[in-house]
Amino acid sequence: MQYSILPPPSVLLPALGCHPDTPPILVGGTDIARFGANVSMMYLRLRSRPRNWIVSFCRWSGTDTYYSAAVITSYLEEVERAGWILEWFCIDAIGLGAGTVDALWNSSRRMKDLIRPINVSIPSKAVSPRFRNVRSEIAWNTRQFFRTYSIAFLNQIWLDKPAVRRVFADAGFPLTDRTAGRLGIPDWLGSERLREQATTLLYKADEMSQSGIQVESKEQFKLRTEQSSPDEFDALALTLNDRWSGLEDRKADNRGDFGAQSVAALWQLQAQMRGSIIGR
Repeated sequence: MQYSILPPPSVLLPALGCHPDTPPILVGGTDIARFGANVSMMYLRLRSRPRNWIVSFCRWSGTDTYYSAAVITSYLEEVERAGWILEWFCIDAIGLGAGTVDALWNSSRRMKDLIRPINVSIPSKAVSPRFRNVRSEIAWNTRQFFRTYSIAFLNQIWLDKPAVRRVFADAGFPLTDRTAGRLGIPDWLGSERLREQATTLLYKADEMSQSGIQVESKEQFKLRTEQSSPDEFDALALTLNDRWSGLEDRKADNRGDFGAQSVAALWQLQAQMRGSIIGR
């Protein structure tokens, strides 16, 4: 299992340059896998302005649904003990995710209130005519986060900034190379796994049939690329899923791009400009 340590909000919020009135509220999402090459992945997001921050992750594999439920419960309880407030936590409730949701709901009243199961295969056309299903909508919205530069990752580039290290030191949480390496999103995840999946996953749209934008399924992705499931990207999409948790309105994109294109076409641009995009 791989995971990052989340500092208390009294340390992290000033380090991220958040407004003093920013509440220490996190939301999260996870994509559950079982055995084989696929992995279970979860992220935690700080909703702030002008951008959202992905501040923590946990990644594990080769386990059953009950073990996954135990990992999620333990991690979220540790986050709340650090002083953070969890508002909701989305889980893809198809297949293996359904068993994990049941185990979490039966574990405690707190998990029952916190966990939001999402069936990403259901049609979303009644609410969002532009999309074939929920999976397509949340993947497209993830694309929009990158296109508008409204998402950033707590990573080594940010933690290496002298001003950030001073904030940590003043708060009694000095950053050494070892402790900084346990915080945030590591480069192998953000720059390699996530970027590869986001720039490989395709979508299509059919104006004639008015079927809406449709992102390829996990099975189609694996057959086409001969790679494992895009678990890291799917977990990120669930973490950025405000609309289907009923918390924020979706920001419509009126560009109307059609054809087979990359879901996160500007990820490469973000990677090239990491210092300015993430550092601002």
